[in-house]
Amino acid sequence: MINPATGQAVCQVSLTPFASRFPGCVPINMFGPTAVTREAADYVSDDTTQDLITKQWIINGGISGEVFTLPAGPVVVSLSGEYRDLSTKMVSDTDPLTRADCTGLRANCLPSTPAYFGYTNGAFSAEQTVKEAAVEVLAPLLADLPLIRRLEFNGAARYTDYSTSGSVETWKLGLSWEVTDEVRVRATRSRDIRAPNLWDLYRPGSATLFGFADLHTGVTRTVVSRSQGNPDLVPEIGDTLTVGVVYRPSWLNGLSVSLDYYDIELEKAITNVAGTSAAIQRLCEDSNGTSPYCAL
Repeated sequence: MINPATGQAVCQVSLTPFASRFPGCVPINMFGPTAVTREAADYVSDDTTQDLITKQWIINGGISGEVFTLPAGPVVVSLSGEYRDLSTKMVSDTDPLTRADCTGLRANCLPSTPAYFGYTNGAFSAEQTVKEAAVEVLAPLLADLPLIRRLEFNGAARYTDYSTSGSVETWKLGLSWEVTDEVRVRATRSRDIRAPNLWDLYRPGSATLFGFADLHTGVTRTVVSRSQGNPDLVPEIGDTLTVGVVYRPSWLNGLSVSLDYYDIELEKAITNVAGTSAAIQRLCEDSNGTSPYCAL
């Protein structure tokens, strides 16, 4: 605004009893591509630093070999084990949850307004240990028969224990059927997992302003959106069925054509859930306010 005493543009707060809370305030003109001066930009911005340090120690070992022989060939078994120690540390000079000082300001500032509008991270540290044991088997079942050049079974099982999210078992059962030198049919049934990483679990809270269209009231407004990790996460589980065929024609060297069918069922999926999204709001609305998503 204009200072009546000098006729110069000044910060509005500098003409109030709260001027001392904002020393060196520089007025800013938001209109025009070159209207914002360097001094004004420096006053409303700040330099922040974040350093992410991640360490991982791994000890693993394994042994494999032929354990016995079937009529179609030797059975190969592999045993392995692994220990991992992971740690991550964020060193930051910024707390993303810091609120703006609105004292004496008459517009565009609320007690919930974040002090930082850019992407910032708070300081945190976390550790995780992982123990694994696994076995794999490759067993030829049939060979050199009509329409069965080779039929093999392959299987695997793994036990994993996460210090942060508990233990889980994964496995795979598969068949590979070479009908001829040119045609191979394959099928696999497996259970796979993705464990939450340290960032998923322990990411510190951050806040930013977000445009929010409220389905309940029909009002569109700006709100403070806060996000953070979830230490209660457990590994997500995927059950997968795959069936396919591979064709390698002898009449065209180097050509390989495959066709596969996948069926995947996912449980306990790890993903970001935003309370401001229309889909999450709709789940709350359809439950008449009883859905746990309403808390978001």
